[in-house]
Amino acid sequence: MRRFIDNVGHQVVERHLLGEKSPFKAFAPDPIVKRLQKEGDLLRKIAGEDEKQVQEREKLEKDMAMLENAMVKAKDYGVL
Repeated sequence: MRRFIDNVGHQVVERHLLGEKSPFKAFAPDPIVKRLQKEGDLLRKIAGEDEKQVQEREKLEKDMAMLENAMVKAKDYGVL
């Protein structure tokens, strides 16, 4: 009986509170970040980045994209 009650409680929480239509999904980081990325200045204010940090992050993102491109090319040539 205890096991049954525990299982029902777990299923209710998993399906209704944590499922696809969960009210908690509104507070997940992904939708909030996507919404804030449209407004770059607001995101910078919240993150507390100064111009130097923004430039450094952009440089690192560019470097990472170039390295990923190099990995793809290396795989195409059979190096990796």
